[in-house]
Amino acid sequence: MKKIGIFCDSVNGKTVALSKKIASAFGIGNEDMHNVSEITPENIESYGILLLGTSTGCEGNWHDDWEKAVEILKNMNLTGKTIALFGCGKSQPDGSISCTGIDKLYNELKQTGATLIGELSPDKGSAGTLSEEKKERLPGLAIDEADDDETNEMLVDQWTRTLNYNFNSHL
Repeated sequence: MKKIGIFCDSVNGKTVALSKKIASAFGIGNEDMHNVSEITPENIESYGILLLGTSTGCEGNWHDDWEKAVEILKNMNLTGKTIALFGCGKSQPDGSISCTGIDKLYNELKQTGATLIGELSPDKGSAGTLSEEKKERLPGLAIDEADDDETNEMLVDQWTRTLNYNFNSHL
């Protein structure tokens, strides 16, 4: 299997906590877990699989560090690399915003040459709210911090098992 690196941001620690659960499922050590602000072409080159995690702010925006990171990633040839997205968010009373950060990442990275995997169908219980152009699939694991721990654990387990199958069978 290709080497896996996790890059994520966190405002309140929820995305980092989620990334640790994901890392545990794949046996990824701390040396391969990074803050998104550490993305450079050199450290991206050392990984074949990138697990990218983002929180979603109350306005539906991602963490500021993603602006620079996305520009770096978009300026690289990521052909041959595999990317899976995960994120945390918080539903608003009207249900309009949840994990839109992963939707935004997907839209920014889909033209980089990388293979994007890890999509989920919305009926699997994942918490994402999607943009108009991507209503049929969630672009990754979307955890709503308002959901109970048992639901979130089930979603993480389902997603990591699916990714593990893909990593071992198809990549």
